Order: sequence, then C-alpha cells, then structure tokens
Amino acid sequence: MKFNEVNPNVRNIIHIERLIYTHNRPLKGGDNRIYFVVRGSMQISTGGTEYTLNSSDILYVPSAFQYTLKGESDDFELYIVNFDFSQYAYEHQNFFYPARAEFFDEESAIYDEPIEEMDFFKKPFYMKGMYNLIADFAQLYKVFAGKQILHRENSSAIMKSVLCIIAQGMITGCTNSNRRHIIDSIISYIHSHYKDSSLSNDKICESFHYHSYYINSLMKVYTGKTLHSYLDKVRVEEALKLLSLTDKSISEISFEVGFSSHDSFCYSFRRVTKTTPSKYRKCIIQYGK
Repeated sequence: MKFNEVNPNVRNIIHIERLIYTHNRPLKGGDNRIYFVVRGSMQISTGGTEYTLNSSDILYVPSAFQYTLKGESDDFELYIVNFDFSQYAYEHQNFFYPARAEFFDEESAIYDEPIEEMDFFKKPFYMKGMYNLIADFAQLYKVFAGKQILHRENSSAIMKSVLCIIAQGMITGCTNSNRRHIIDSIISYIHSHYKDSSLSNDKICESFHYHSYYINSLMKVYTGKTLHSYLDKVRVEEALKLLSLTDKSISEISFEVGFSSHDSFCYSFRRVTKTTPSKYRKCIIQYGK
C-alpha cells in the first residue's frame, strides 16, 4: 500500500483528563494506537524501551505489539486513538480493548498492509513536541464523539491529515528547532516572493519539499494563520504602505503586491483590515492616519 492509498478507519478515540495507570502486566491491542499527551506526563514501555511522554509527545503502538502503561496525575490530559490504515476491516467497528499479553488472541488482531517506504509504521515510535497536532486531536475527538452524520468519514479525513504530519516528521527527523527553522525560512521566502502573482500554497510547499498539510499545521502553531492567510496578510500590509505613500491606482497596487486580480485584492484587503482600499486611502488623505 502506498501512503496516498491510506484511508484510515478510526475505531475509537478516548479523552482522559485524570491519569491513574498502573498496569504492571504487559498488554496487547488488536488495532493500531496513538497516545498523544496534551498535558502532564506518563510512561509507556514497548519494544524493549520505556518512553516518558510529556506535553505534546506522541507514541505510536502497532497492532499486537506488547506494552505497559504507568503514571498517576490529576493535572493530565491524553488522547488515545484506535485505528486501521485502511477500511478493509470496516465491518469490525468495535475497537479492541487491551488484553493481558498472555491471553491475547493473535488471530483476532487487525494487521494492515505495509505502507511502502514507511517501515517506521511497522513498530512503535516516539515523537516529541508535536504541538501542531493539539487542535487536530481535539477536533478528531469532537467529530468522532459527536456521532453526527458522516462522522466516520470526517474522522477518517482528520486522521489522514494527522498521519501525514506524523509521517512527514518521521521522514525528515523534524524536531522543535527544525520546525522553527522551517517556518522562519518559509516566512522569509514569502517576504521575498510575495510580488509573484503565481506564488501559491502548492508552489511554496514544493519549494520546501513538504506536504501542504504539514506546512499549514506548522504555520497555524507558529503564526496563528494558515499559509494562504499569512501570504495575504503580507501582501495587504505592503499595499497599505503603497496606498499611504504613493499616488498609484488601487488596481496598479493590487498587481504590484502579487494579487492576480483587482477583485481578489479588494476581498483580501477587506478581510485583513475590515475596510476597503478606497476607504483606507480616503482616511489617509483626510486625517493623515
């Protein structure tokens, strides 16, 4: 299976806000699991290694892998997602409660087809400081627990985005400092190329060799804006200077700062500034501010 064929089946997601885990005996689960700590700390032992998960850390445990959990805290928040990488076992919708390893039925477990060139999904792995996924896990829980129409399809789409970000991080070995460097580089690139009307999300992501899901999630964490919104903001800020300091027409300015049309410029300008270019210029002429 190639990654573009991954169509996750989310079996369950649990939201825990108080931790009391003291499973001294090894456990096994019949589906894949992701543990995402939002707040607090816990320990999980699997694959011969004990991991301490702190805020925004992730541990992935594949189906049928043995693990133990421990930890105790009142100031704690955790998401546990049970899922398959494909929909082939969709009819088995009940998620698998973990069983003591000695009583685990290996034949009942769901074993996904391996994902090409992503062997890291075959065994447990740990990722530190995945702050960019906090909102995704919260949304995934909200959608899945809400049980509204098409909630499984919506959950699958969110989970695909999460897995894409995780895979990107595993492939690139991206750490917190690396992510900060990526964002700084992208911001610098935008400021240098915003006048190019062909500059788009896809073009920026291709230039940095990252998936748009990953870049957008990082931009939201570090700037509070999506990639597209940040690009619009830069262009509008440059337009504000030209409206204030030059006699160029609004249409000329719109093309100079990288918009492909007068209408798209006016729409973005109003969205960013809550006014129109003509009203802004009139205010500058009348009041000098």
